[in-house]
Amino acid sequence: MSPTITKEAAKGRFRTLAYKVKRPWHNYCDPTLRASPNHDVTRRIVDRARFLEFVFYGEQLFVVYEFRGDEFLSQQVRRIVGAAVGMVHGWLPENYMETSLLSTKEDDSDVVSQLQETPLAPT
Repeated sequence: MSPTITKEAAKGRFRTLAYKVKRPWHNYCDPTLRASPNHDVTRRIVDRARFLEFVFYGEQLFVVYEFRGDEFLSQQVRRIVGAAVGMVHGWLPENYMETSLLSTKEDDSDVVSQLQETPLAPT
């Protein structure tokens, strides 16, 4: 049984955005939703996630990120940032983001969830 990404076409999108693949972001949504990759509501597209700049506010340093995509889930961006910080500091494995977006299939049955707890970045 090897991990695979279940591909779903990006409906209502044109040009190069039409070729983006919806991925199961179930590990990056609010845990109270009890989501799994089987839920269509967790399948989203993140077109871009990038660092923009560092900003000092008083003596505190802040990082400005830009995220582009369709219909973000509750807490999704905060959990993506939390996972990125965890990987940079070595608290999470380098392939954490990759494995957290995977699903597995068994004998052509429904997708079996690979649930992972994701860190939540502070607000």
